[in-house]
Amino acid sequence: MKFELPCAVVRDLLPSYVENLTEAETTALLRCHLDQCRDCRSHYEAMVEGTKIPQADSKEVDYLKTVRKKHRKRIIKAVIAAVILVLSAVFAQLFLIGTPAGADSVAAQVTPGATVDAISLSFLNADSVRVLTDLQIQTIDDVIEITARNVLVSPIHPSEEVSVSLNLSGIREVRAFGETIWKDGIVIEGHTLRLMRNQTEFTGNASEVNKLIRNMDLDVPHTLELQTKQEPYGIVLHFTNPIAENRRFLIEGSACLLLSLVDNLGEVSWDDPSGYCDSLTLKDAENMLSLMTDSYNQSNHTQFAPLESIKDYGADAYHLQILRNILGV
Repeated sequence: MKFELPCAVVRDLLPSYVENLTEAETTALLRCHLDQCRDCRSHYEAMVEGTKIPQADSKEVDYLKTVRKKHRKRIIKAVIAAVILVLSAVFAQLFLIGTPAGADSVAAQVTPGATVDAISLSFLNADSVRVLTDLQIQTIDDVIEITARNVLVSPIHPSEEVSVSLNLSGIREVRAFGETIWKDGIVIEGHTLRLMRNQTEFTGNASEVNKLIRNMDLDVPHTLELQTKQEPYGIVLHFTNPIAENRRFLIEGSACLLLSLVDNLGEVSWDDPSGYCDSLTLKDAENMLSLMTDSYNQSNHTQFAPLESIKDYGADAYHLQILRNILGV
């Protein structure tokens, strides 16, 4: 007995049949039914006319499938090529090209050279996973500018110190990665550069003031009190351990540095459990600095003139280094 499909089933299968998605056995049953059933054939013809989908023979279907497979392969290859291109660009940026090195990411050391007019410089990236590369030295008038790039450490660029010697004949200033590290015979120490980066305008900015004090390397535990209700605005350091007499000059020197680096600061006071206490105002600091500058000049055969205000020493790293040299901190 020959099996025949009910009309309801045929009409359910017609959309798939029109798109050539039915299996061969199902297709044969549908064709047989359509040959014999006028109503279902009318539905089929209306559907074909409405969708405008031409009937394709098996060869056409196979051809379309082949085209689709080739198109899919081309898309996959294009995606893989794009991924490889992006990864190559990232690799080149991280390991070959890098980014411009900034002064805050490089530790610089300056030492005297073989002659009076020479210095030796060594640079090491502060980040252990990065290394300096493409060091460039350019002289513009009487200023030497040093630049470099940061790349990730790899067999191509292993982690190592970068060293260079400079002839300073006719040179007034050496700048490395945007910051002055030597000027008019004065070496600008890394400590001085860190202090300059932590300058702050306001005494009331507790977090910035704390950061500045931490960079002074006092090595004495303390608590901080800020006086910002009225001028002179002040900072009070309460040291929790007694300060040895041979270290008290460090506290006085650090107070001078604070006065020069906090724009609206007018007084620094301090005390410790032993009863040692003192304070330093702007006027006191300037009077003390005048005497200390004269003493420094006599001892070191220099001719530094005291600046008009203690605040003027915080204008740039060169003058702040002079202040640190005079204070001995």
